[in-house]
Amino acid sequence: MDDAEDALVWPALVVEAEEELKSTMDIIRQYGNSGDKQNAAALETETRRAIDARDTDLLRRKVAELGGLRIRVLREQPGFWVGLLQWLEQRKSTMRDTSQAEQLFSQGQRAINSNDVPALKAAVQQLISLLPANQQQEMRKGFGSTVM
Repeated sequence: MDDAEDALVWPALVVEAEEELKSTMDIIRQYGNSGDKQNAAALETETRRAIDARDTDLLRRKVAELGGLRIRVLREQPGFWVGLLQWLEQRKSTMRDTSQAEQLFSQGQRAINSNDVPALKAAVQQLISLLPANQQQEMRKGFGSTVM
């Protein structure tokens, strides 16, 4: 049974790993510092070794580590927060308190206009807390718990 399951799961996991490698390495090349680049290179080597060894558990861990590195580096970019604010604006109608949401969107826009990244992050994090629980859960899955 395990062999049959592995035969079905393994190819999809390898595709996921290759996609995460490409995505992470692209982000690291664009935004990473020298430490990020060293971490990414080591993770790439470890991921390739896990693929060569057909080690499902190790490969899953490496995919998660790559994703964590990618998100961490992205979170350091102001554009990430601007994009997240725009994404949240599309979900404004689902937020629990639309009056508070409007105030936070205004705060976020003022922060963008004054290049105040900490204030933008604060507005975005508060807006996330106004989303329904299921949407917050989806964000946690997509970003790890790093945004909230």
